[in-house]
Amino acid sequence: MSVLVTGASGFLGGRLAEVLVQRGEQVTVLKKSDRATDLTNAPDTYRPITAPGVWVPTQPPLFPQYALAKPWGMKSADQFRPGPPPQLTSAVYARDYNETKELGGTKSTKRTPQQTDAQDVALLLNRLYDGTLLSPSSTDKFMGLLKDQRVNNRLPQGLPAGTVIAHKTGDLDGAMHDVGIVYGPKTNYLVVMESGEWSAPGNVPPMFADLSRQLWNYFEQ
Repeated sequence: MSVLVTGASGFLGGRLAEVLVQRGEQVTVLKKSDRATDLTNAPDTYRPITAPGVWVPTQPPLFPQYALAKPWGMKSADQFRPGPPPQLTSAVYARDYNETKELGGTKSTKRTPQQTDAQDVALLLNRLYDGTLLSPSSTDKFMGLLKDQRVNNRLPQGLPAGTVIAHKTGDLDGAMHDVGIVYGPKTNYLVVMESGEWSAPGNVPPMFADLSRQLWNYFEQ
């Protein structure tokens, strides 16, 4: 049997041609001359061995030789690859490290316009509540999700049984939050409680419940 194989310089075409030749078939291969040396069939020699502070490019787990292969529509495979991170001893690294430490430290009070605080969360909840944040259908969906919250060991614990509350909790490295909308018989009100630096996070839920109870008594009694 005579077989004509096109694209034999690629992985699939090349493999097909090899199998056919091994089977004793007569194989005719058509390929562009500039693909014959494009390095797509180069042996796999990449091994990402490095040391702390030394960056190496991350390659896909298959066909690492394609990082050096000649592309079809670009000048090189790394034409648009971003540069490596700055050296650990560089001024750029020191600047970025200090900025991260200043803004992200557990005791940091500095905020950027992109960061949020309790007031921002309250404004967001208020817009969700009055329907100016999302479409009516999306508002109903999100309110339903908040009302179905399954972590109810904080604000809900300070409310009478059966009270409806649409809320969202949050936990991260000693910080514990609970924010929501309480639906009371006299009025509905927003609650935003954010806290951090808890050495014993287990003490937090009772404190949230106590504050929630005080707010309920203030608004509803």
